[in-house]
Amino acid sequence: MRTKLTFRKNKQSNKSIIYKASLPIAFLLLSLFLHSRESLEVYWQVGYAFFVAFFANLFGALSGPLLLRLLKLSSETIKGMALAKFSEALVIIASIIVLIMIAGIDIGSIYLQVGNLPLGLAIGLMAFSLFAIIAFLQVKSFKLGSKTLISLLLRILTFVFFKCLHGRAVVSRDFLEQV
Repeated sequence: MRTKLTFRKNKQSNKSIIYKASLPIAFLLLSLFLHSRESLEVYWQVGYAFFVAFFANLFGALSGPLLLRLLKLSSETIKGMALAKFSEALVIIASIIVLIMIAGIDIGSIYLQVGNLPLGLAIGLMAFSLFAIIAFLQVKSFKLGSKTLISLLLRILTFVFFKCLHGRAVVSRDFLEQV
């Protein structure tokens, strides 16, 4: 017997701009409070990490549609979706880097440091390839012709690349481990 899940739509949800703006503010205030108390100062970066994540997400969500409107594109088209993902990823990455630098935190905590370049590129290429294969298989399940699949391959790889950048920018294991 199958169970059907239904969800009730609330007027206030996490898509509300007030909700999205209140989270970064709350975590910034928590971070400042923890930083100001000598006995709690060791925990301030936890609040700051959440502030950075929520702020970057909010800023990315607000600026993503802006570029589409400027170029008169719709997010319903493939070109519009790719451009929206690209601009959102760039804004999120830039926001995280700037906020980390403002706080005086070592930029190496988000893997932006000189290191073993061949190893980093090999791991990145493996992850990119894995996600590209998964995305290609998903599109192939739509039973489009091979000619259409090949024409979509560049767009698929673009989505995979910026999705990887986006995901890497939002969650940084080392940044949270440092605290």
